Formats: sequence, structure tokens, C-alpha cells
Amino acid sequence: MTDSNEACRGVTCAETGVIDKSGLENVIEQMLAVGLTGLTERDLIVDGALHRFRPDWEPKKNKKRAWYVLFPFRLDDGKELVAGSFGWFKGAETFSYNVGLQAIRTFSKEERRRYAAEQERKRIEAEQERQSQIEETAQRAAEIWAKLPCRGRSAYLQRKKVAAFNTRFTRGSIVLPVYGFDKKLTGLQFIDGDGNKKFLTGTVKKGRFCILGERIKSNDFLAIVEGYATGASIRMATGWIVFIAFDAGNLRPVAVAVRERYPLAKIVLCADDDIDNQDNPGRTKATDAARAVGGIVIYPTWRSAT
Repeated sequence: MTDSNEACRGVTCAETGVIDKSGLENVIEQMLAVGLTGLTERDLIVDGALHRFRPDWEPKKNKKRAWYVLFPFRLDDGKELVAGSFGWFKGAETFSYNVGLQAIRTFSKEERRRYAAEQERKRIEAEQERQSQIEETAQRAAEIWAKLPCRGRSAYLQRKKVAAFNTRFTRGSIVLPVYGFDKKLTGLQFIDGDGNKKFLTGTVKKGRFCILGERIKSNDFLAIVEGYATGASIRMATGWIVFIAFDAGNLRPVAVAVRERYPLAKIVLCADDDIDNQDNPGRTKATDAARAVGGIVIYPTWRSAT
């Protein structure tokens, strides 16, 4: 850590002198309000640079998924405030919050101009950091995928009684590629023998998928599902091309991408029917996706135990 960073840690800043401690407390309070924990006032560095850290909710100690940028902002009357932004990265998404300043309501026109320019500069830096993380994850995914065997054993596949389509294997788990129509990997999903699922850290999932089947025709039936077992079952039963969206929230983004690519296709949303969940996201999200692309939705029917 540089001398300037040491000088800017906590309540002081080398460039502008003493920073009001209440300003740093304000930053921490706003972080806590959105569930971002892991720092105290003494940890904050007010130097205008991007700082990454591991939030308390991140289990991996080497994963610094949260970030903040703080800079001293001098008003026309000489008073200095702590300004900036903070947030965290999750796949392709950046959750970003500007530090709220009560004094902004009394800013002069010039103060507002300077403040807006500085905030925009920091936003661009955060976006560049996000893109860098996406590229790092994609490269790591490609390296891992290239080394995995196409054949292996999986208790999960055996229990579900489905075949392996477009999967690879590692230590009893199957591995699914996550990509778009450009075929560039943006991450990986791992499913162990018990059916537990996890993604390679940093995986970009929104609008991405895993395809079961090849040689798609323009007017084919194209099924879109949440998970691998459902998709493999449909592939085996119908011969349709299947797009795995990985979760209910990604059904619509995938459906939209598929419709744009294949405007004449017959899109079928094969929903999970989450009857134990009052909101039933499996059915509601699939229905929403089908309506968005002019597709149809089907879901399982449950027989009574009596």
C-alpha cells in the first residue's frame, strides 16, 4: 500500500486534509442499508481510486466482489464532503449506489457540474472493472472446459435417468457450458451427484444458455427449460432442440434471444410447476416468457396420491 493511501485511510486525506468523520460514517450507514457489509470507517480510503473488498456474505476469501470509490469534494465555501459510489459485481450485473449527500440540495450550479462530472468518471471506471471481470471469467471458463473429459460417471444423471448432452465431467459432477449464440463461453455450471448446482464465480448468465442438440432449422420446435434434467428428458422424449436457461428468472431473456435468432420457430416454454411455492415462479416466469415471444407454455400435471 502506498504512502498516499495510508494518508487517505480513515478520517484523513493527503490531498485535502482532514475529512469529516461523519461523512465516512454516512458512507458505512448507506452500505449497511443495502446489505453491503465488511468495512468500517477506518477501512475507507478517500483517494478517488477504485477499491475492491470481500463483503461478509462472500464465502470465498479471495473473491473481492464488492467495491467503492470515494473522493473528497470541495464546495465553493471550502467545506469538504466525502462523495463517490459503491456496490458489487454479480456475473454481468453491477449493483451500484451513489453516496447520498444531503448538502447536494444547496449546491451551486458550478458545484453541481463538477460533482456530476466526477461521478460520471467514476461510473466509467466501475464499468471498465466489470468488463475486465467478465473477460477474466470467460478466459478461466474456457481453460477449464478445454481440460474436462467428454465422458464420465454421474450419480445425478443415473438418478434422473437421463443421458449426457453437451456436458463434461469432473469428480462425479457434470459441467454445463454457459454461452450465447456467438458460442463464446461466459461461465460454467457444475451439478454434483446430489443435484447441488453452482456456477463458476463471475459467470454471466442473463440471456445465456446451454443448448442440447444441433442443426437448428428455422421452423423447428425449440424448447426452453430451467434445468438440465428437465431439458435432457424433453430432448430424449421429443428430439427437440432444448435451451437450458438455468433458472426461472432467465427464461424470458433466453426466449427473447431465441426469438430474435429464429423468428419462425415454434417456441415452447417447458415450465417447472413449483406447487410448494405460493408465488410459483416456475409457472409464472415461463408464462411471462411465452407471452413475450408468442410461444406456448406447458407444465407437468400432478396426480393425487389417493
